[in-house]
Amino acid sequence: MLKLKNHKYEGKNIEETLNKALNELNASTDEVYYNTKEIEAGGLFKSKKYEVNVILKEDLLEYI
Repeated sequence: MLKLKNHKYEGKNIEETLNKALNELNASTDEVYYNTKEIEAGGLFKSKKYEVNVILKEDLLEYI
């Protein structure tokens, strides 16, 4: 059974994190499906972090 590859990235803002994911996957926004989620970082200075989950459309087609 094939497993769908889900790539997770975290960063301080959505644009930066998405760009990091696209650069590492060597893909454009037209070649992926992605969703974003805001997560709270713990610690003394509570800052927001963002998680971006990316699936390559190519991988999805192979999975189906």
